[in-house]
Amino acid sequence: MSKKEKVEARIRNNPKNVSLDDFEALVNKYGRIEMGWQAR
Repeated sequence: MSKKEKVEARIRNNPKNVSLDDFEALVNKYGRIEMGWQAR
């Protein structure tokens, strides 16, 4: 498991306690963020 995969797994397991650096790394990996739900 690569370092980026470990960061992603850590974020998925505990999404309420994410550092800004880890969040930015995830955004850079995927290039964008899509919400899992949409408020209408």
